[in-house]
Amino acid sequence: MRTPKTRYPGIGLAGSVAAVAWLIVWSGTGRLLAEDFEFDFDGPGKSWQVRCRETDAKLTIQERRREAGHRGGAELIRLKVVRDNVPLRFEHEIPTAQVLDELEARLWVRSDRTGAVLALRIGFRGLTDPETGAPLSTIVTGDAYQTPGQWQELKCRTSDKAVNDQLRLLRARKRVTIDPATMFVDRVIVGCNLSAGTAELLLDDLTLGPIVPVEVDPHSDRSVMPVGAKDSDRSNAVPVEFRLHRLRVEGKPFLPRIAVYHDERPEALAAAGFNVAWVSDVETTAITGPLRRQGLWLTAIPPFAKDNTGEPLDSEDASLLPFAPGSSSVLFWMMGARLTATGRPRLQSWTNQVRDADRVFKRPLAADVADDERLCSRHLDLLGISRHVMNSEVTLLDYRESLVQKRDRAWPGTLCWTWIQTEPSPELMDLAPSAGATPLLEPEQIRAQVYAALAAGCRGVGYWTTTPLDGEGTAARERLLALTQLNLELALLEPWLATGSSVQLIPFTVDARHAEQPAPAMTKTLLGGKSAGKKPETAADKQRERELTAALIRSEFGALLLPMWLEDRSQFVPGQLAASNATIIVPGGGETASAWEITTTGRLQNLARETVAGGIKIVLPRFDQTAAILITSDQSVVEQLNQRISAIQDRSAAACVELSQLKLERVRQVDQQLQQLGVGLPEARRLLEQAKQHSNSADTALKQQQYQSARQHAADAMQLARMLQRVHWENAVKKLPSPVVSPHALSFQTLPAHWRLMRGMPERSLVAAPNKLPSGEFEYLDTLIAAGWRHEQRAIPGVLSAAELHPSAKQGQYSLRLAAQSAADEQPPVSLNKIPVTVVSPPLSVHAGQVIRISGWVKLPQAVLGSLDGATIHDSLLGKTGAWQVKAARDWQRFELLRVVPESQDLTVTISLHGLGELAIDDLQIAAFVPPAEVAESPSPSEPAVKPAKFSPLDVLDLRRLNPLPKRK
Repeated sequence: MRTPKTRYPGIGLAGSVAAVAWLIVWSGTGRLLAEDFEFDFDGPGKSWQVRCRETDAKLTIQERRREAGHRGGAELIRLKVVRDNVPLRFEHEIPTAQVLDELEARLWVRSDRTGAVLALRIGFRGLTDPETGAPLSTIVTGDAYQTPGQWQELKCRTSDKAVNDQLRLLRARKRVTIDPATMFVDRVIVGCNLSAGTAELLLDDLTLGPIVPVEVDPHSDRSVMPVGAKDSDRSNAVPVEFRLHRLRVEGKPFLPRIAVYHDERPEALAAAGFNVAWVSDVETTAITGPLRRQGLWLTAIPPFAKDNTGEPLDSEDASLLPFAPGSSSVLFWMMGARLTATGRPRLQSWTNQVRDADRVFKRPLAADVADDERLCSRHLDLLGISRHVMNSEVTLLDYRESLVQKRDRAWPGTLCWTWIQTEPSPELMDLAPSAGATPLLEPEQIRAQVYAALAAGCRGVGYWTTTPLDGEGTAARERLLALTQLNLELALLEPWLATGSSVQLIPFTVDARHAEQPAPAMTKTLLGGKSAGKKPETAADKQRERELTAALIRSEFGALLLPMWLEDRSQFVPGQLAASNATIIVPGGGETASAWEITTTGRLQNLARETVAGGIKIVLPRFDQTAAILITSDQSVVEQLNQRISAIQDRSAAACVELSQLKLERVRQVDQQLQQLGVGLPEARRLLEQAKQHSNSADTALKQQQYQSARQHAADAMQLARMLQRVHWENAVKKLPSPVVSPHALSFQTLPAHWRLMRGMPERSLVAAPNKLPSGEFEYLDTLIAAGWRHEQRAIPGVLSAAELHPSAKQGQYSLRLAAQSAADEQPPVSLNKIPVTVVSPPLSVHAGQVIRISGWVKLPQAVLGSLDGATIHDSLLGKTGAWQVKAARDWQRFELLRVVPESQDLTVTISLHGLGELAIDDLQIAAFVPPAEVAESPSPSEPAVKPAKFSPLDVLDLRRLNPLPKRK
C-alpha cells in the first residue's frame, strides 16, 4: 500500500513546528493510514533547537540560508565551542508517531566537523523516570556524519531490533515495567561531541515516515531548555501550543471564535460564546483585565519597527524590543485584515521582527490575506482566507468553493480560518436613509457562511463587525442571538473541528415533499415552483443535488458529519431550507460505529443506520438548514457530550426562542408595509398566524424547561417566516434579469423601497435622459484616453492579459475587449488569486437623490477558466456587492443597473475579467434621473457637491497599453 505524502515549507521558530500536518484516512475497517512528513527549510525563521550548557558553547548564528541547502534552502547553525569534548544536541519537532519497524528519519547534513549522529527520541505515555521524575524516554541512533565539507544523507530507523535493545537497557537500568504499546516518537535529534573552536552545520530536507499519528499530553515535555532560555520563561509562557497545524490552549483543542472588540461588555461576549477578542491596545489593563476575567483571550496587532517618518523598516535593519510579560493575555498576534505579501509593512520583515521579539512566549501569528496565499502562508501560522459575498450574485456554493481554492493555494496543511460577514456591505448600508429601512443579514445567512467555512476546512472563525455586538436595536439583538447559538454549537463540536484531518464533501438527499411541513397547503409559488403531488422537475432535482452536501471530518474521537443546505439565491433572501428524511451514505464508517444526532438542547439521539454498498446509510428524520451527526463506537464520547449539552441547553433554547420572536415581528412589519403598497400576498396572514402559534409554543416549552421542544418550535416559526420572506422577494425580482439591477432588492428589509423605486422610474424618463458617458461607445482610442479611462493588468505568472478595441461590436465598428490567456507552452493556473485585467471608466459627478441607470451590452464567447467569478461589471456606488456577473458563455446580452445616489460624489464603472478567457462590452451608457417624488437637492453654490474630476497623465500612460487600432473613417 502506498502512503500519501505531503511536502511542507520550512517555516518555524525554535521550539515550535509551524509547517506540519497529516492526512488521516478512515478505511472501512477503521484503520488509520499513514503518510510521510517532509520539512524543506526553504521558508524564513528557524526550527532546530540547540541544547547545551551556556558555559560550554555560544550560539553565534542560527538562520535560514537561501540556496545553501542540498536542495533549495537550509538551516545554518554556527557555534563557538569553549572547551573540548562538549556534548551538543540539536532537536527538531515532528508529528508524534507510533513506533514502527519501518519508521525511518532521513536528514541531509553538511558540516566542517565529523561525528554528528542522527537519532530519534522515543517516549512512553504515562511513564516517568523514577530517578528524575521527568517523562521517561530513550534514544535510537542511526548513521554518523563522515564527509566534512560535503552533503551526506543520514538515516535512523526504529527497527524492532534497535527498539528492543533500548527497552532491555531501560528495564535493567530503571527497573520499570514498560508496555511497548505506549511508545511514540516525537523528536529528531542530531547529536555530537565537539572540540574547542568554531563549528558549523547546515541541515536540510528532513523526512520521516510512514507516520501513524499518536495523541499525547502536550505538557509532558520537560527536556533541557534551549540555549539562552531561563527557568522563569516557562512560568510566564502563554498556554498556547501550535503543533502540527493544530491549535491547543491549556492542553485542549482550540477553535478560535473571534469578536472584533467595540467596547462591548465583557460578560456579554463571554455569554455569547466568544473565546478571543481582537482589541486595539493590549497595554490598557482597563480593557484587557475584564476580558481575561471573563475567560476571553486577546489578539492584537503587534508593533513594527519604523523610522522617524513612520516608514516601516526591514527586519535586517531594525528589530523590536522583547514583548513584556504584560502582553501574556495575547493568545496570538493578529497582523491585520486583507493583507498582501508586498504591503507595508512588508509581511516577511514584520513577522521576522515579531517572532524575534516574542521569543519567550512564542505565540502564533495570524492574518487575513487578500491574495498571495501561498507566499503569505510561509510567514503566518493562522492564515485568514475571507470573502464577503452576501447580497451579491455570488452563491453560497461558490463562496464555499472560493474558500477551498484559497486554502489550496496556501502551503499544504496550513491552518486556515475566516472572517464571517455579519452585516451588509458599507455601500449597501449607506442606502438606508433613502430606503427608509436598514438592511441586515438574516440569521440564516450567517449560519450558512459558518458551516460553508467549516466544509472548506477552516479551523477558526471570526465575526466581522463594525458596530458593537451588544448594541441597541432589534437588529443588533438578532445578530447577537444568532452568533450565540452558533458559538454554542461550535464549542460543542470543538474537539472534532479543531483536530480533524481532511474534510470530505458527501452529497445527500431529502424528501421532495416535506413530511413535517408546518405550513398549510401552499400554492405553486410557495413550494418553490412545484405543486403538491406533482413529480419534481429534473432541473430542480439537479439544483438541489448541488445544494445539499455534508462535510465529513475525521478525528481520533470519531467522525463528525455536518449536513448543510447551501441554497442558490439564499445570499439574497434564504428560503425554506428544511425537509424531512435527509438520507446520507457515509463511505467507510466502521461496522460497529453508531450515528448520533447532536443538538444543543437535548441528549444525543441515536439515528437509524444501515450498511449499504459504499458505506453506511444514515437517515435524519428532521433537517433544518444544518445539522451535526457523530459517528463513533465509543460510548464514553457520547456521554461526555450529553454532559456538556446539559450545561448549555437552557441558554441555547432561550436564544433560539427570543431570536424567532424578534425575526417574526420584523417580518410581520415588512409584510404590513408591502400590503399597504398593494403588493401583499394572500397567504401571508395564514403563514404569520401559524408562525405565531409555533413561537408561542416555543415560549411555553421554554418556561416548562422543555428545551428540545422549545428549540424545535422556534425553528418552525423561523422556517415559516423564511418562506414568507422568500415569496415576497421572488415576487419583487421576478421581472428583473438579476436581483442586482435594483439596490433595494438585495435584502428583504428594503423590499418596500424597491417597489417605490420601480414605480418612480417611468421608462420614458429614462429614455429621455442624456448619456453622461459618450466614450462608452468604444469607437475611438483617442476619445478613451482623453476621457480618462484607466486600464490595469496584474502580473500573474504564466498569464498574459490585454485590453483593446476589437472589431466585434454590437453596434458601430468596435467594442472593448478584455482578454487573458495562459502563456505559450505553460500550464494554465487551476485558479487565479488576482484579477488579470480591469478597465475603469472616467469619474462622473452624480448628486444626492438622483437615480442612475448604467446599461450596455456584454458578450462572453466562452466560459471563463480559473475563476468562479467569470467577468463582472460593478459601479462605485454599490461596489462589488452589486456586480453584474457573467459566467456562462453567451452572445450579446443587455445589462442594466439602477443605482440610488445617497450623497453627491464621483461615479465610476469597473469592468473585470477574473480568469482566462475574453469579455466584450459595447454601448456602455450612464444616465441620471430624479424621481418625481424625491427630487435631489441642488448642490450648494458655495461648495460643489464633489470635487471636479482631474485628468491625470498616469491615466493616459495606463490606457496607452490598449492595443492601438486605426481610426475609422
